[in-house]
Formats: sequence, structure tokens, C-alpha cells
Amino acid sequence: MKNEGDGLAILASGAVALRCYRREVLKYVDACKGDAALKESGQRPAALGLTGYLVLTFFLEYDQTGLDEDGHAAFLRDRGVDSIANRKIFPMLSQTALFEILADIDASRESIRRLLLALSQLGLLDRVSKGPPFPDQLGLSKAGRKLMQKTAKRVARETVKMKPFAYL
Repeated sequence: MKNEGDGLAILASGAVALRCYRREVLKYVDACKGDAALKESGQRPAALGLTGYLVLTFFLEYDQTGLDEDGHAAFLRDRGVDSIANRKIFPMLSQTALFEILADIDASRESIRRLLLALSQLGLLDRVSKGPPFPDQLGLSKAGRKLMQKTAKRVARETVKMKPFAYL
């Protein structure tokens, strides 16, 4: 891009990142033959779109921070979801805590719940379910980490060679 100093490249990089994420998820879904399950869940648009990207980016960042139990407790306290039950499941996060943590992504609790379930069915999130009344426990899976790392590499390559209107 010619005018990188004006911030346009930074703004466009978000769209490029989302497009790269979508491409990697589609390749992953095709490889694991999970498209039928994703369509059946009704979460295909969310998993391939901004909501899925934000959720997996959050899990990747949480995973890479290397928090110990005290750091985990501080993280929960900072987000207003510190409880004995939430601290006890370290390094996983409870679905209930995730509803509060992800509240600002403009998705309902039910949409987030369905998305988390769909991502775990695809193998991108690890999920432990003990059944009601206990909330699911979730964390980034090895496949989810690998997918997001591939996405990051692709974004780095594409932003270097980005041409005008490449974000479209």
C-alpha cells in the first residue's frame, strides 16, 4: 500500500486477518469433514466470521500468556468472574465466565454457547462437560492453536505484499 503512514494499512490488516482466518477454517473444516456438523449447528457463519475469530483469538492470547494459578485468579478477578469454582478449573475457563468475558462481542449468551459448542465439535476448543448444573469447561485445543498460528503466518505474508483494496 502506498500510504501506509496514514493508518489505512493498519485498518485494512484487520480485514485481511479475518479473510485469512476464514480461509484457514474452511481448509480445516474440509480436511476434518466437519462442514455438515457446522451447518447443522447453525453456527457456520459465526464460526467463519468475526465472532469465531474473536473467540479463538481470545483463547490463543489466554493460552500464550502462560498464566500460573495466581495469574489465572488475577485474570478472573479483573474480569469480575472470580469464584472458587472458576479458579478450581485452571487452566480451563468455565462457560459462565466466558459469557461475561466475551460480553462485548455483540453476541447473545445463547449464540456464544452454540459457537463454543460448534468450535469444540470441530476440535478447535477442548471441552469438558460434567452436565447440569455444572458449566462446560473450555480451553484452546492443539488444533485450534495450530489453526490460529497458521492464520497469523498467512496474515503476516499477505500484509507485506498487500496491494490497494486487498482487504476486499
